[in-house]
Amino acid sequence: ADAVRAERIARTETLAASNAGANEAYKQSPLVEAKEWSAEGDACEFCLELDGKVVGLTEDFAKNGQDVSGN
Repeated sequence: ADAVRAERIARTETLAASNAGANEAYKQSPLVEAKEWSAEGDACEFCLELDGKVVGLTEDFAKNGQDVSGN
């Protein structure tokens, strides 16, 4: 159980660092101006409602606790 938890934490932290690096690269690029949420058809209701939403690079797709009602 501890090994599974440790691996889960390691994967989560690795993805967080990778995403942070990608976001920083996007901010420094003169070509990238926004980001778009992309959800697969079997995603959860929350993700499906955000599918296709475009926001600025420093903006959040939704605020914590906010009701999501589509684009």
